Amino acid sequence: YIDKKVEDGTATLTNMNISGDVYVKGGGGNSVVFENCSISGNIYAQKTSGEKVALKFDENTANKLKGSVVVEGNGALLENKDAGSTATLKKVVVKTEKPVTVDANVTDMQVTTANENLTVNGTVDKLQADKDVTVNGNGRINEKTGNGQISVSVAGVSLDKTEIVLVEDSNEKLTATVEPTNATNKGVTWSSDNEAVATVDQH
Repeated sequence: YIDKKVEDGTATLTNMNISGDVYVKGGGGNSVVFENCSISGNIYAQKTSGEKVALKFDENTANKLKGSVVVEGNGALLENKDAGSTATLKKVVVKTEKPVTVDANVTDMQVTTANENLTVNGTVDKLQADKDVTVNGNGRINEKTGNGQISVSVAGVSLDKTEIVLVEDSNEKLTATVEPTNATNKGVTWSSDNEAVATVDQH
């Protein structure tokens, strides 16, 4: 139990065997760190005021977590403890419309309420949306399911050439790549800011 009196502070749980659930009601953006912990129940992110709480997992804790990570309250950040490693959470349940950012990988994610503020930067094997969800970030969703509509926002567009030199009456083809690859709308509209110098078409 991480008490709300922790506010935006930091708490680290190391080498702990926890029988039952963990309730996180306090903590900040660098906040609750799970290192080599075994947890038989769920982890509930239930902070309701201040900045979003960050839950940071190492690979051992992610593997030994028997239950789900349940995000409620004012949202949460689900992160890898170490930059060089990637934890894979088995089950994440989002029960809030507040911003939720998932940098870790997730096997199974369920969103039970409408949310336009879900950011995925890792890989989600299956995302079940019970209500309409908008996904931001540069992560990947392998399977989408559920009764809600899942819209994946465009994170960026890159070109195959950063610079070209054209002589008069010549042409060049540019290829645009939209990220992430599973964005809902991958359409690109081309235009010129000075058609007296150069014109473009959509082909």
